[in-house]
Order: sequence, then C-alpha cells, then structure tokens
Amino acid sequence: MSKQNNKIWIGWLAFLFIIVHFCLIVFYALPEQISNAKLKSFSTPYVEPIFTQTWGMFAPCPVVNSVVEIQFFFGADSTDWVNPVDNAAAMHGYLKGSHHGELVLSASNLYYWLSVDLDQMDVEIGDEFPTDRMNEFYEGYSYFKIHNFIRGNGLYLYDSQVDSANVRFHLEDVVTKEKGTVVLPKFYFN
Repeated sequence: MSKQNNKIWIGWLAFLFIIVHFCLIVFYALPEQISNAKLKSFSTPYVEPIFTQTWGMFAPCPVVNSVVEIQFFFGADSTDWVNPVDNAAAMHGYLKGSHHGELVLSASNLYYWLSVDLDQMDVEIGDEFPTDRMNEFYEGYSYFKIHNFIRGNGLYLYDSQVDSANVRFHLEDVVTKEKGTVVLPKFYFN
C-alpha cells in the first residue's frame, strides 16, 4: 500500500471511531422516555468507565440524605411547606443538560454548608437549633447561602420578593438510619 492509501484508511478509521463514539454517548445520555433499553445497555460499558464520576473520586460519599423545605411569606400571603427543588429534580431526570441539575445541586450543597456550621456548634440530628447562639450561625458558612437560596426560589417559583421564610431540613443518616429534622430560625428579608 502506498502512503496515500494509508492516510485514506487512517482517515476513514478515525471518522468511523468518531461516529461510533458519538452514537454511544448519545444512546447513553438519551432520557428514558425516548431511549431504547438495549441501546443504553450496549453503550453503558463504554461510557461509564470513561465519563462517570462518583462522590468518592474527590471526597467521601455523603453520609446524610437531606431534604430542604421552605414556608414562604409574601406580605399577608404565605405558602405551605414546599420542597423548592422537587420539580427541578423531576425535570433533571428528563432534561439532563438543563439548569435543573444546578438547582438540585444547590439544595444538596446547602445542607453540606449547614452541617459544617452545625458541627462547629455541636448540634446533631434531632437536636433543637440553639437560638442562643445565633451570632455563630450568622457568621457561619451557611447563613447567607440559605438566605440567597430562599430569595432565589421565591423569585423563581412565585415571581415575588420574599418577606420572610421558615426553613427546615429533614435528615437521614445513611449509615445509622437515624432520622431527624433541623428547624432553623425564621429568615427575614427587609
């Protein structure tokens, strides 16, 4: 074979690799509603070892599952307790590349920063929030993150400025199966 024929064959092999690679990624990433289970199972052994990251890659796995709930107050109106990322979690399952994943991640990160503050304040799952140590909470890592999370979700969900809000975190330790709720003091916005 001549050099020219070798280049042509190498070019075709590279092109074929790119097409197969692209197709396997697309089959893997398609939402369950429109994908084929056989195609997904065929593409999974190729995609997951290369692209999947686990929590343990850079940090230990989280040991507490958390759900945040907020009760919003808008002047004389208020809401029931709502999980502001419920809809975003459902949409993230359908639209992986959308902003919904960022909303879900923000709620998860909120508990991480709150847990750092609670550890420093020696508060454990099921303990009441120590209202006599509010200055420590205000100066901690989580207060402004939670404050901004409430404000942002009030605008996102209700298209209104929040006057105040109650916040609680439902927690479950995945190792011990211990469950509890941490109720934070009321947040004010004016």
